[in-house]
Amino acid sequence: MNIKRRVRKLALPYVEHETPMPANGLCPHCDVKMVGEYPAPNTPTQDHIIPITKGGHHVPSNTEMICLGCNLKKSNRPLSYLLTKLAREEFGLNAS
Repeated sequence: MNIKRRVRKLALPYVEHETPMPANGLCPHCDVKMVGEYPAPNTPTQDHIIPITKGGHHVPSNTEMICLGCNLKKSNRPLSYLLTKLAREEFGLNAS
C-alpha cells in the first residue's frame, strides 16, 4: 500500500512534498554517502521520524532522507531506537 493511501486510511494529515537530500549527501545518522540504487544499503530513502503507524503525519517536518540501511534498522520504531542501535554498534556492544 502506498504512503498516500495508508495515511488516508488512518485519517492522518497528508501534505504532498519532496523531502530534500542533506546538503552534504550523507545519511544524517550513520554518515554514509547516499549514492546507491535500491537495494544497496546506501540508497537514499524517505523516512518518517515519527512513523505513520505510530500516529506520525506525512508532512515536511516529519520526514527526512536517510540511507536504506538505517531505514531498515529503524523500521516503524522511533528515531531514538535507531540512534541507540547505531551507538551500540559503533562501540561494539550487543545491539539487541
